[in-house]
Amino acid sequence: MGKYRLYFQDEAIAYLFQLSPLFRPITAFVPWKIVKFLSKNFAAILPRITLPKFRPLKTENDKRTNIFVSLLLILVSWWNLRSIAPKIFKIPETVAAFAWVLGLDQSWNMFTPHPPTQDGWYVIPGKLEDGTQIDLFQGGKPVSWKNLN
Repeated sequence: MGKYRLYFQDEAIAYLFQLSPLFRPITAFVPWKIVKFLSKNFAAILPRITLPKFRPLKTENDKRTNIFVSLLLILVSWWNLRSIAPKIFKIPETVAAFAWVLGLDQSWNMFTPHPPTQDGWYVIPGKLEDGTQIDLFQGGKPVSWKNLN
């Protein structure tokens, strides 16, 4: 296998504890026997620590919230109608600014008359221990900044 060492069962989890930023302090100050005990019983201990007790979600039917959401639905409908017939469905500047702040300023002109001519793609470069750069988003292929299409 070369310079790599294989870890199994509790030893593997103890090794992961050492690598984890969350659990590394535990391995630095706690004796190794306790770390091995924690790693052996990790699957049994973790659910007791992290699983909160179920509490039903309490919701209230607030009149102000209903009015606000209704006004937003009217604004979105008005905005969409304006993109079809801007001369008929004019929106005042203050309302347009409010829609812009909330991110409601959408339009249906994505495809016509002038569709976008550029697109984008994700490149997530990563560096291996030997210095090789790979694209994590493409499953470890070499990094390429060229268009994928």
